[in-house]
Amino acid sequence: MGEFPTKNVAAITVVQLGQSVQLMVLFPILVFMVKSYRVVDPDDAAAVSSYAGFLASAFPMGMVVGSFVWGKVSDRVGRKPVLAIGCTAAVGASLALGFVNNYYLAVAIRLTSGLLNSITIMLKCIAGEILDKSNSALGMSILTLGWNVGTVLGPFIGGVLQCDGILGISCQGALSIFERKPFLMAMGWTAFLSFISLLISVFVLPETMNKHRHVYEVIPGDAETELAEMANGANDLEGKGQGTGGENAQHRTASNGTHSPDEESAGLIKEEKLEKKEVRLLEHQQVLIVLATYVGVALVFILYDEVFPIFCAAPIEKGGLNFSSQDIGVLIGLGGLACFPFSMVVYPYVVKRKGEAWAAQVGFFMSSLMFLGPPVSSLMADQEKFLWAFLLLLSFFRNAAASMSFTAIITIMNQVAPEGKLGELNGIGQGLGSIVRTVGPASGGLLWAASMKMHVAYHQFFAFSLMSMISAGVYYVSTYLKNSEENVHVHGK
Repeated sequence: MGEFPTKNVAAITVVQLGQSVQLMVLFPILVFMVKSYRVVDPDDAAAVSSYAGFLASAFPMGMVVGSFVWGKVSDRVGRKPVLAIGCTAAVGASLALGFVNNYYLAVAIRLTSGLLNSITIMLKCIAGEILDKSNSALGMSILTLGWNVGTVLGPFIGGVLQCDGILGISCQGALSIFERKPFLMAMGWTAFLSFISLLISVFVLPETMNKHRHVYEVIPGDAETELAEMANGANDLEGKGQGTGGENAQHRTASNGTHSPDEESAGLIKEEKLEKKEVRLLEHQQVLIVLATYVGVALVFILYDEVFPIFCAAPIEKGGLNFSSQDIGVLIGLGGLACFPFSMVVYPYVVKRKGEAWAAQVGFFMSSLMFLGPPVSSLMADQEKFLWAFLLLLSFFRNAAASMSFTAIITIMNQVAPEGKLGELNGIGQGLGSIVRTVGPASGGLLWAASMKMHVAYHQFFAFSLMSMISAGVYYVSTYLKNSEENVHVHGK
């Protein structure tokens, strides 16, 4: 059993928290930002929801392009510099968004921020490189906890930190700028957290790429078996030869790119063939299933996170709850508290007893039921106490389901990543996820707008029922996932 990397796990968890806040801080205030920009009639609920969806889509739209690039770049130059670039972009974008008063400029800022954001990809890679089978469940649970703390802080910062809000913050004198720029207070705190992440990425985290022992897959009967065994043997010699002299230098592997003169010609051929082998491994069935499942879970939760605040803010007579931005922020934030016991206790226990695949399936099954809850709550809109109790319970289940699903899928993705392709595979996953996150918010806004134009009773059930059906489909795909001991490992620790 490997020693638990406490310092590094704590560091990436704090960075994960900052990234989560950056993504979640806008959800309670998106509708109100669009209204303040006066790009459409503030009283036109359908138009406001559509524009809010497109603003939310701008960030993942940039990530669609950036994710595929940053993963490959990190496999060449390392995780630290790419992570630092992402954190720097997050600081600048957060501050800029607090000052703008133009819708299209806000979209441009979010688009650029997404293009330069590499934080999530790098954190997944670093986690995969500092954790091993003995401690991955606990390590990934702590990393997920950082995300979940951010899901509490983000909506709280966005929905509650306002002038003359429920905290009674007075914006007089030197603080009058926050009266003129109502979203600057929230975005300023978001920028501060991203700056802390930048300091951690530069001064605390080590470079983790190629710090682990590489193990190439050996397939019986395969024409490249002998070459793979040669590579593994060279890795074994490297691990034993920690002393001095030419013996250790003669047995360095492709992980650091040097060879002894006697191995040079054969080594070049070996590396070339192994590289071809690695590329084919990207087409392995489990890799495709993991990517498909990740895309599915990203789609349903981004749809929900976009539609739910719009549903809450909609007038009661139009199927909503008529909540303020502060009500929405408190509700989403309190719901995130459910993730603490799930991340630290329930998830590690489930993985230990049943494995990551089963944990993911539980999360998908929970979400397919949970997505039907919001429209049901609209039927009790006139019973405030029961309404809030029901919504809090619903929010708890939402975060618990997301915690189980995402943690398990990310862990499995790191397990099936081909040697030397960890950054690229996570980049592909993040890129595909960004595509659905681009389509998701806009689709969510359009779905809600379309449901409001139906002019039929209980139209608010339409969008949420669709999410439930998608989640059920993701659950079916996830039944083909395998646990860590069943997966094909192409890199080891």
